[in-house]
Amino acid sequence: AMSFYDAAVVMLEGLINGLEEGADEIMAEADFLIPKDTLTALNSHRTGEVMQEGDELSIEFGYGFGGGINPKYGHPITEYIVPLHEILTANHEAPTQAKFLEKPLMAWASTAEEKLGFEIKAELFKRYGG
Repeated sequence: AMSFYDAAVVMLEGLINGLEEGADEIMAEADFLIPKDTLTALNSHRTGEVMQEGDELSIEFGYGFGGGINPKYGHPITEYIVPLHEILTANHEAPTQAKFLEKPLMAWASTAEEKLGFEIKAELFKRYGG
């Protein structure tokens, strides 16, 4: 029989899987939308691992990592990644756009509960059958 503790551990694994898949899904869409003029922004992409601290889970993902320099203007990615994301009046070649990370993040967040629930159920089913 499955103890409450066993079930909690399995559910936690499902949650971790769901967060990792969510970050990958968000970043795949963001990579599609991010302006690609010099590829410096795209190449600053990072998706971390899920970290557990006490009862909190977190995962770091986004852009502005790796210390890239835009070859056109000599600006470090850390200086222009936020303006690139925020300035709505900038002219970007479709499908690239401002808010390239916020848009997929909000889309994922609107279905997060359902997706995470699915991952938890999948993990329970994998361990304990149906």
